Amino acid sequence: MALDTSGELQDLVEQVISASGAEQNDALTQMIYHWTGVEDIDPNSRTADRMYGNVIGDARKLKALEELMGQEWLGTWCGGDRDRNPHGKAALILLKAFDDLQLYIKDKLFDDNNNDNLLSKIRISTNDEGELTEVHVSTFINYLEFEYADNPQQTLNQLRQVKIALLKLGDVGKQTLAALEQAGDEDGNALAQMLARDVYLHLIGTDGNDILTSGSGFDVLEGGNGDDTLNAGQGNDKVTGGAGNDIYIFNLGDGQLEIMDANGYDGLKFGEGITKDDITITQEADGFVYIRINNTTDVVKFTQASTTSTLAIDYIYFADNSRIRANAILASLKTLTEGNDTLTANKDG
Repeated sequence: MALDTSGELQDLVEQVISASGAEQNDALTQMIYHWTGVEDIDPNSRTADRMYGNVIGDARKLKALEELMGQEWLGTWCGGDRDRNPHGKAALILLKAFDDLQLYIKDKLFDDNNNDNLLSKIRISTNDEGELTEVHVSTFINYLEFEYADNPQQTLNQLRQVKIALLKLGDVGKQTLAALEQAGDEDGNALAQMLARDVYLHLIGTDGNDILTSGSGFDVLEGGNGDDTLNAGQGNDKVTGGAGNDIYIFNLGDGQLEIMDANGYDGLKFGEGITKDDITITQEADGFVYIRINNTTDVVKFTQASTTSTLAIDYIYFADNSRIRANAILASLKTLTEGNDTLTANKDG
């Protein structure tokens, strides 16, 4: 920041620190764009020329990674052609790399002191030779359960950040992670599930009709071929159904879901408590269509299958058996002006 004589980077850092939830993630993204000098790049400038369209979403994410790595990314098509515009699975990997960058920076901004405080609630026992014999995590878990009752998403984020910190602590960290996983419960609430699972969860389906379900955390689900059902649960997740007619499940409180799919006849299915009256649909400058759940921080985002074709999903389904045709949404969005536009869908779909 010493090289930023304008003070803008410092202002952006302070915005990140003072914000929370989705606003904090947005502020952190803008801070990275400014830091790497890519904020003026056209978000749609890395759209694939064939088939996939703008699956990277915002080109500035890829450009920021390129600036930090010191080289331009190039992908390879099946025929061997090189392409600077990502498609398919490559976009998933690149977007996860950007998410990892965000988490790394957030760790540095926030979590050194906070993690030290949380880690102090974990005790270890050693023998006379100083060798680790046991890890005691009950006080730490009791604290998390108390905090989770009032601030579930914040507590899940804290737990995830602690787990990331533990990954860097060698054998002590590994044994502590094992103790936390043993104390968790795959069938419990979101906190119990996150305790039981790895920091990252990447599920890949088969060529058949798969049902992929994850819990809390930051997960990636790939359905592969077949008619798949994907439920990423709570957290900041990315899903792609691949070929086939796929269904994406999203429930109240699930956080952020990014759908990357341009194949088959696919649907987004909302759970109980989300009706047509509860959603706001926008198309924004980053190329994504956003469905926000009113009065919450929940959001689903997805792209068009290509710049001239239909959306990545074909129907939006609700628990009351009503639905909205996604191609009708696309037709309406095409008539809107440049910038961030809002669409209110009619109840007849």
